[in-house]
Amino acid sequence: MAEQELETYEFAEYEFVDSSGWEFTSGSDRLEKPIFIKDPERADEDTQLGAFIVEFEAGSETVVSAEARLNGVEIGYRAPKGLSL
Repeated sequence: MAEQELETYEFAEYEFVDSSGWEFTSGSDRLEKPIFIKDPERADEDTQLGAFIVEFEAGSETVVSAEARLNGVEIGYRAPKGLSL
């Protein structure tokens, strides 16, 4: 489920380049994945490290939210349910 959220996420003007493995904190309903983003306004610079965060309904596989963050700011938006970008 979390990987599907990443695959369908709309990064807006940013370019998703790559990611690392999922990280899980014991006792939470949240997965986080380091992601590497290219900022079009800084095309000559290297990718920037961001985070992709997926939160689940307690004790289930139902996704409550998914967001990408770069420098602590949310970027892009979650694709509407049932829509593949």
